[in-house]
Amino acid sequence: DLAAAAEGILNHQSLQQRERLLAASALASRLLLGSPDVMKAMPEVLRVLGEAAQVDRTALAFSEVGPNGEKWLKIKAEWVSEELTDTCCEIAECEEPLSDQLCSMLMSGKSIVFCPDTMQGFDSVSITSDKARTSAIVPIIVEGEYVGAIGFDDWQRVREFDSSIVSALEIAAGLVGAALHRERLLG
Repeated sequence: DLAAAAEGILNHQSLQQRERLLAASALASRLLLGSPDVMKAMPEVLRVLGEAAQVDRTALAFSEVGPNGEKWLKIKAEWVSEELTDTCCEIAECEEPLSDQLCSMLMSGKSIVFCPDTMQGFDSVSITSDKARTSAIVPIIVEGEYVGAIGFDDWQRVREFDSSIVSALEIAAGLVGAALHRERLLG
């Protein structure tokens, strides 16, 4: 019954990660509610969420429509793990919008988990980093409208984001969306 024991360990680890993500979502909510400027709080919010998700990079991007109707995502804030920032790169300001090849799925409120190595034609998908081995992209919906997404990239390993983890990431994205909506109403 080694398989049953291994499955039990994996389930326990998944539950622990979900609990970390929910606690991080609560902290993110307090950071967002306590800040007069949501975007100034965003780097810290992305760090808290990224560390809880045990990823190497989180990015917040807003949806834009190009001059010819093309769908774009423009990165507005990101966090990269300090250990990887020191060894591999600097965080670059991304002035160019990125093609949102997954826009229709995100617009419908569906989160996407994928491994770029296994997907042909998706080398520069949405807001994922070119270093990502596995990514989860979670839409941000405000008043029924798709306004952007948060991307969670694991640069070191191919991994699974099971449904309980994705739902916790969706809760976090919902809190970010609520904070953005509150700021829009008050602004």
